[in-house]
Amino acid sequence: MAGREYYTLMASLPALPYFERASRLPINEVRLRKRLEMLEDDDRAVTRKLIEFLAWKQQPLERTDREVVTLYEQMERLTRHLPGAWSMIVKEISQRTIMAALRRRKKGQGPPGKWETWGVGPWVEHIELHWNNPDFMMGFTFPWIPKARSLLEGGEALELSRLLFKENWDTADGLSWDDPFSFEAVLAYISKWAIISVWLGYDNQAAEKRFNSLIMEVTHGQEQLFSIG
Repeated sequence: MAGREYYTLMASLPALPYFERASRLPINEVRLRKRLEMLEDDDRAVTRKLIEFLAWKQQPLERTDREVVTLYEQMERLTRHLPGAWSMIVKEISQRTIMAALRRRKKGQGPPGKWETWGVGPWVEHIELHWNNPDFMMGFTFPWIPKARSLLEGGEALELSRLLFKENWDTADGLSWDDPFSFEAVLAYISKWAIISVWLGYDNQAAEKRFNSLIMEVTHGQEQLFSIG
């Protein structure tokens, strides 16, 4: 928050390698949470909720879409005064919504019904309106969509995850660029830590298994919308 200093906390955290070069987590979750106790109560509340928000990458199939939407709404309340952090959250949820639409279209399904809850964030109506456009008329704003669509169509689950993680990593990097000792830098650190955590447990076989699982859920009309692949 403005007027507060985060030097001590940020200096206490080990540097994070780029997720593709990481061989282990530089700090485990227990120790990370312990370090975050240095924060003031309101800051700590934001970091706890962000860790919970990002954790869906690790157990997406066990979470309902309603739970993800609720987390998104809670993050909006907690970070609306932090434009950079809120922008990071919006980009993350928009990525999930776009991927949900691509998966749905891959199965030959039409646009969602008027009262159907299928995505969240500022781009839902836009995607519905441009459903038949290959990139939903969003390629300029999200230039990764064509490649993601191609990887999805080709069943290249690991490469798709790599692409999406890179986008999220770059977004987090941008959040801490101006001031590496700000609260936004703390949130960026948590985001990148979460990416490494998921990536380290994400081998190609597991990625393909989950990819197929998601397709099966779509087939049976029970799509879990906000999952990574």
